[in-house]
Amino acid sequence: FCFCRRDVSSTVLREYFATALLRLNLLECNYPPLEFETTWELCVRLASMKLDLHNTQHMSWLMRDSHYDQDTRNRVLFPIKSFSGGNVQLQLLFEQIEEETGLNAFPTR
Repeated sequence: FCFCRRDVSSTVLREYFATALLRLNLLECNYPPLEFETTWELCVRLASMKLDLHNTQHMSWLMRDSHYDQDTRNRVLFPIKSFSGGNVQLQLLFEQIEEETGLNAFPTR
C-alpha cells in the first residue's frame, strides 16, 4: 500500500516496493501501532472496536476499495516504512488478505 496525497501510479509503486522488499528481506519488519500513521482514515477503519496502543502485534483493518464498496474482506497490514517530505506523505505496507480458500499474502496498492 502506498498512501499518497498526490496522484501517483500505484502500479509502478507496487511493483517497485514489492521488488525492493523482497531483495532487502524486509517483509518481516514492522513498526508498532504508535509509530504508524495514515492520512487515509476516510477509507480505512479498524476491524476491531478495541484499540490497545501498547499492543505491538500486527494491525487488523477492514479495507474499502473505492471501486467496490462491498469488498470488505479481512486484511492484515504490516507497517514497513514511512516517508514524508514537502506535501507528500507515503507509507509502505505489506497486506495479507484472507480469502475463502485461505490466506494469500501479496503487496497491493
